[in-house]
Amino acid sequence: MFDPATAGVIVACILVFLLVTGTHIGVGLGISGFIGILITINERAAFAQVATVPFSTTNSFTLAVIPLFILMGSLATQAGLTTDLYRAAYNWLGKISGGLAMATTLASAAFGAACGSTIVNAAVFTKMAMPEMTKFGYDKRLSAGCIAASGTLASLIPPSILMIIYAVITEQSVARLLVAGLVPGFLSAAVYMLGIYIVAKARPDLAPIPNVTITKRERWESLKGVWGISFLFILVIGGIYMGFFVPT
Repeated sequence: MFDPATAGVIVACILVFLLVTGTHIGVGLGISGFIGILITINERAAFAQVATVPFSTTNSFTLAVIPLFILMGSLATQAGLTTDLYRAAYNWLGKISGGLAMATTLASAAFGAACGSTIVNAAVFTKMAMPEMTKFGYDKRLSAGCIAASGTLASLIPPSILMIIYAVITEQSVARLLVAGLVPGFLSAAVYMLGIYIVAKARPDLAPIPNVTITKRERWESLKGVWGISFLFILVIGGIYMGFFVPT
């Protein structure tokens, strides 16, 4: 058996090697942890952990809500709610300097209220918004940065998966954390949009204004597509805040 210090170095080296070779993070952590117990205690203890830890860790009503939030976001995407949301944001902001990037940020923030996953959020708007911004001559670095930054809003705006994991680790109230993320989430979205506007004003070549005509009627009609996401947001946050159902 190895002493704890030596075992720690060995386990760290194994973990780094696995991650560098492209092993999934969860698998790499599991393998390195198994080896760590094996070389510090014994084989029986290592296999006992393999048999019990996966179930005891995931056997939680709180964590069970994570795939359900992701499913809700995926269903919203498949139903076309994100497309309608993006179209509405574009119709209202498209003729402003950096309007297309601002519309992406606004739509991403609103979609975060129905998804909770930064990865899903970024993936959806990379597929949806990146081609549009490229078509109208937006700088690719600005477009990619806008999508990546606005994708992180899902980690603040409820229902946030990150908030749930944090609540489990720190033993805090999930409901209070979710509701507390509202103001900083939408405030961050506003700051992102302000930053995009300033950059677009200073460097018009990075974010050209599309030469398209958007009528007032088209703008108001596009708001019809916002009701779906709005309903989900009110249902989830309103239901939790009013106590109709628990956040998990």
